[in-house]
Amino acid sequence: MDHARPVRGSNGKLTHPLLTCAAEPADAAGLAEAQTGVERILAAAKYHGIARAAVHVSDLETCEWFEIGSEERFHPASIMKLPLALTWLRRASQDASILTRQLTYDMPSNADTREDRNASALLTGQSYEVAEPLRRMLVDSRNDAKWLLNRDVPIAALDAIWLDLGLTPPPRDRDPEVGIHDVALMLHALYDGAWLGRDASEMALGWLAGATYRDGLAAALPNAAVVAHKYGRRVRTDAPAGQWNLQLHDCGILYRPGHPVLVCVMTEGDNEPVQQSAMQQIAVLLWNYPQTDR
Repeated sequence: MDHARPVRGSNGKLTHPLLTCAAEPADAAGLAEAQTGVERILAAAKYHGIARAAVHVSDLETCEWFEIGSEERFHPASIMKLPLALTWLRRASQDASILTRQLTYDMPSNADTREDRNASALLTGQSYEVAEPLRRMLVDSRNDAKWLLNRDVPIAALDAIWLDLGLTPPPRDRDPEVGIHDVALMLHALYDGAWLGRDASEMALGWLAGATYRDGLAAALPNAAVVAHKYGRRVRTDAPAGQWNLQLHDCGILYRPGHPVLVCVMTEGDNEPVQQSAMQQIAVLLWNYPQTDR
């Protein structure tokens, strides 16, 4: 586990810029206890339908963190909407007019719209300012919005998001797999606020905090809890007997009052309620773990 006391800039509403992590050691006892609890939750879940899992946890105020299953790779599914959103917001940080650019929706009728919620469907032939499909993609995880945004962005710009963060861009010619640290780093960059600029980071985190998926990290937390998160759900309908048929992930920031924590949980198995329950138990554990005064 890494320990370092951070030096930060002034708070935004959902961002808190990291200026530096100083070398002075910090008390990591609370987070070490949390890691033990997470390991117990995962061990129990593996008896009931989780084949493998990975977890990243960062205390965003102390720079302490841990990972379980760092070497595991997963199909990110709808979590790939996060780097797509970051791509557009990165472009907008260089040209503010990007967010008001008009895009006309003309998605083919045979395109993949699984997971879409009809209440916020884009309409064929209608034009939208870029900010609107961005919002629908992060709030409702709309695949039609993803298709529209993906259609109008250069591959070089998509790859630049990964390269800017020191990551390897996923291949474009096949279904990618990512590690848990990749996703966590993107959320870190949003919370930091400096990479995209505070306004864009606050906007993106605000949309993620309004995400309509509530069956993972947010499900068992207090009703007023703020969780800025993105989920991914990948189903294999043709999985051979004995192999996984569901990858389910949820990654986000738990805005504990005065002391936010970043958590990313990626799972593979064949029992969605068990996978959801593991995420919920981890979120509750982290929401309640002791805060250390600084």
